[in-house]
Amino acid sequence: MKKVLRSTRDTNKRRKVTVDEKKKEETPCWSSLPLELMENIMTNLYYVDHVHVKAVCNGWRSKYIVPPLKQLPWLMAFPDNTWSSCKLFDPVYKKTYSVNVAEKRLRGKNFDDIQIHTCKQGWLLMSLVKKPKCLFLYSPFLDGRIIDLPPLNSTFEMATFSSPPSNSDCVVFTLDAPEDSKTVYIRTCDLNNKKWITRVFRPSNWMFFGCNSVNYMDGTFYCLSKSGLLGTYNMQDTPSWREFSEQEFQIINPKATSVHTVVFDGKIMLIAINWQVTDDNRFQIYRLDRTDMTWYKIRSIDDQVLFLGDCSVTLPANVAGSNLENKIFYSGDSRLKAFSIGDGSSKRKGNPCPQIYGSLSRQDCKKIWIETPLSTKVRNVIVLI
Repeated sequence: MKKVLRSTRDTNKRRKVTVDEKKKEETPCWSSLPLELMENIMTNLYYVDHVHVKAVCNGWRSKYIVPPLKQLPWLMAFPDNTWSSCKLFDPVYKKTYSVNVAEKRLRGKNFDDIQIHTCKQGWLLMSLVKKPKCLFLYSPFLDGRIIDLPPLNSTFEMATFSSPPSNSDCVVFTLDAPEDSKTVYIRTCDLNNKKWITRVFRPSNWMFFGCNSVNYMDGTFYCLSKSGLLGTYNMQDTPSWREFSEQEFQIINPKATSVHTVVFDGKIMLIAINWQVTDDNRFQIYRLDRTDMTWYKIRSIDDQVLFLGDCSVTLPANVAGSNLENKIFYSGDSRLKAFSIGDGSSKRKGNPCPQIYGSLSRQDCKKIWIETPLSTKVRNVIVLI
């Protein structure tokens, strides 16, 4: 009897294992879902949703299918005004994420010890104030990654980059146009070989000096001087520099005016904000006509929503929300400001920032806008789940 009982137990055990294995075999694998189905789903998901999807299984983690839905920029805030930690606020899901910055060159530094030159799709181009010739790229989203650039052999006035570092054609650009030299110095660095190339231009009718802002579009860097003159550097074919003396505007009271240029939908817009005048007259808004390279004054921002500051972002109202059309949000001060634009005037009607960006928008600390990355291929550093 004992032998029979043992045999029965062994048989049942073997049968149980067989059933479990069969059940396991019949369980569908998430990574085997059709690619077309995944693309249809992810096309309608935001950045955070993409991060969650990537965490489901290893197969999805390594795939980059479609970019996330475009959304309002996140708010990056520094409650202690240092780079040891920061907070990121997602305006879609109204959630705040805390980020501890482990990178040695940032940790422990005061906010003003770091110069932010520009921000694009989750990446910041920065340098230490005490070491301005050493540029680097940093992303709080993608593992807190740092990409070092080779040291420059000279200073510069403005710096930007053409596209996110994940793109094979990413180029970092710097410009220096000292008034006493009548010379424009342009340096570019291809992230593939990490080597600076210097080009020197001495225009016969030299008028460009003191760079105010720079934007990139379609292979060309558009540079605005402090006097309002436009200069372009074209990287395609033979690199060239051109200056355009015709202009339809003049920056009034430059010391009290902050000038911002933004790119959207194949267009370049210029916004000059004079902080010493009343709300109705403080904004001058222009659009660049690229056919004749002339700035033309406009009376509204065509249902766009502008986020201006150290880093600027432009969105159409159908992305940001119809109730935000023709509004400008400003993060240059410790508290966010919002203005309504229309018929050539501006009015500050209430402040929708707390409804969009929560209590973090009211905190007395340094803040910048930051776009989410277009790719979640790299593992996210923020615990989102």
